Amino acid sequence: MSRKETEQIRQARTCYGHLAGVLGVSVTEAFLEQGLLVQEGTEFRVTEKGEEWFGEFGLDLPELRRKRRRFAPVCMDGTERRPHIAGALGDAIAFRFFELKWVERLEGTRGVQITQLGMESMKEQLGIEVREAV
Repeated sequence: MSRKETEQIRQARTCYGHLAGVLGVSVTEAFLEQGLLVQEGTEFRVTEKGEEWFGEFGLDLPELRRKRRRFAPVCMDGTERRPHIAGALGDAIAFRFFELKWVERLEGTRGVQITQLGMESMKEQLGIEVREAV
């Protein structure tokens, strides 16, 4: 794997079905800072404010909670050594990012490319500045 590919994977990738790397950690931290989530031990809990925000973002939280898998477990990021969101909620967030074309898959890897639209939208909606891998 080239240095550029390694950096792209560190910046933004999927971990099973959810977002990881700098992107996954940054998104999780933004949700925590904005009071949309709180961490309770090994799980994230959606706050009342988060229930409204995630609904407006296009996620059906009641449906996600009915799934057989855990709703929003903490996943320790392998490169960043900080937590990101896994489980049904983490997968739904990643799916929505792909659907909105905020990120695109890098062929043949778990890496994802943050699009220009994604950079602009994440800054506007989440207050985070993400960048493309160099």
